[in-house]
Amino acid sequence: MAVKNEHRVGVQATAADVWAIVADIPGWPSWAPMYPAAAGRLRIGETLSFTVRLPDRPDQSLACTVVDWVPEHQIIWQTRLMGGLVTNTRYVEIVPLNADGPGVILANGEIYSGPMARFLPRKLLRDIYAGLATMNENAKARAEAAFRARTAQPEMVAP
Repeated sequence: MAVKNEHRVGVQATAADVWAIVADIPGWPSWAPMYPAAAGRLRIGETLSFTVRLPDRPDQSLACTVVDWVPEHQIIWQTRLMGGLVTNTRYVEIVPLNADGPGVILANGEIYSGPMARFLPRKLLRDIYAGLATMNENAKARAEAAFRARTAQPEMVAP
């Protein structure tokens, strides 16, 4: 049985604006408090290294393998937990709502599978969900600010 934990948010920016933020893995600590350290490159088979910070738990170091990535659309990576009894598939997806302008859905989540996945503590899943939500809201704010700055019309000044 798989367990899914996902947060989605609408963003008034383009997929490129959101991608510029989420594809910069080493930059995550500046806007994603759940990840106070992050390193790696987006290449299939490459290792991403994260320090995960959750309430009431010691920081945890994770090494994850990039499974797939499509510029301006998705990043998917995996790691094995609990001695391989749980596989954590982590993803960020950007879903454009129209082809001509701003408006995307940013989905940020995890799917746990394997024989021990259904036994993950509910508090842990709630804490992770809160971290995903904070990440999405912070990425949204950054992407929308970048979009506004890029598309701002100069003010008309009377002669």
